[in-house]
Amino acid sequence: MSGAAALREALATPAKAPWLAVHLPAPVRPAARLLALEGGTSFVCSPPGELSCATWGVAWQADAAALASFESLRHAASDVLEHLEERSVVPGAPPPRAFAALPFGPRRAGAIALQNGVALVPRWRYATDDRSAWLTLCLRADEVASADALEDEWRRVGAALDSEEREGALPECLRVEAEDPARFESSVALATEAIRADKLAKVVLARRTRVELASPPSLQTVLRRLAEEAGWGASMAVRSADGAFLAVTPERLVRRSGRRVESEALAGTAELHTAAHELLPASRKDALEHGWVVRDIASLLAPLCSRLDVPERPGQRVLRHVAHLLTPLAGELRDPVHVLTLAAALHPTPAVGGVPRQRALEWIDALEPSPRGLYAGPIGWFDGSGDGDFWVALRGGLVEGRVATAFAGAGIVRDSQPAEELRETEVKQRAFLRAVGALR
Repeated sequence: MSGAAALREALATPAKAPWLAVHLPAPVRPAARLLALEGGTSFVCSPPGELSCATWGVAWQADAAALASFESLRHAASDVLEHLEERSVVPGAPPPRAFAALPFGPRRAGAIALQNGVALVPRWRYATDDRSAWLTLCLRADEVASADALEDEWRRVGAALDSEEREGALPECLRVEAEDPARFESSVALATEAIRADKLAKVVLARRTRVELASPPSLQTVLRRLAEEAGWGASMAVRSADGAFLAVTPERLVRRSGRRVESEALAGTAELHTAAHELLPASRKDALEHGWVVRDIASLLAPLCSRLDVPERPGQRVLRHVAHLLTPLAGELRDPVHVLTLAAALHPTPAVGGVPRQRALEWIDALEPSPRGLYAGPIGWFDGSGDGDFWVALRGGLVEGRVATAFAGAGIVRDSQPAEELRETEVKQRAFLRAVGALR
């Protein structure tokens, strides 16, 4: 049976629930090809070695009230995910998911719409494990009658999946404007003074670099190049009419699968191919920075778990340009706490915020010249059972037409040196700047 015929057969009878999800066969293709489709909000969510998903279009989208908190988003999305009839033409399809990219902090005046967060149940979702693939259509029950229009959409999505990425030169880089290094170093100095005066224990400060290009870059090309430059990580992207945020992040915030919960502390950084990389495991400064993150995550998860495994010593996560101290945490939940509730408890960890949390956020707000938007916020998915997987939106940036903005931060503790922290932000921005052609 052809895909078009399968779609028509699946839509032949009225739905019994307010929402309908139809799982259709699809070819195995790179999920990010759906970024080439215009005219709708898109997500890419591709953790290493796991199911890759890409979406196009909107079946349901969270409004400002739903985006106000993790819990309000959970309740709003449940109206779709928990009242949905599934029909499958092909076995093994993963259940419908909602996708979300949420800002680091509260909505602030002056941020563009994309930077205020996006959460949706997609109209079309492509999923593949590199052996099998599924295309899922989600729609309101009263839309089932419009089979001709839905078949046209199906053909458009299929054409995007079958179209190979066009190789070609990136647009010419016209200008690169980094935030004032002296201002950043001054902010680091102020933060270390506050830490030594016991006003806080750690704070993460971020910098931006703005790139002006001759023409808008291909988002698919930028994401592919970013993955190559990063060396390892979860490829994440969200695109709307306001722009696109792209990242290949090395840091998972939280994953829930049934009663199993996983998180990780990723903090403490050294540039590869330097003496600092070799000395990272013995670095007192990096151990202090890392320890704050481990203790914070463990203290928040332990009350929710019947068992929580926390390694005594960190390992390392080695990327292309940097290495990080890494402590994975895994446990069994006493109750099936929704992944959004877990994310609300953990975000922002001291790896991107600081200790104490609220005081560090106040310092970030005072010292950083503009809101972070999606940078360092949670990005990922959740389903109707409460399972989900959220990562921290790092090692990436924002693309708005011809302008690309790279983000990177550094954890400031008692022994931090302003010049070294500045260098760390420059190294962390390198992958995105090369991906858009600003560095060679």
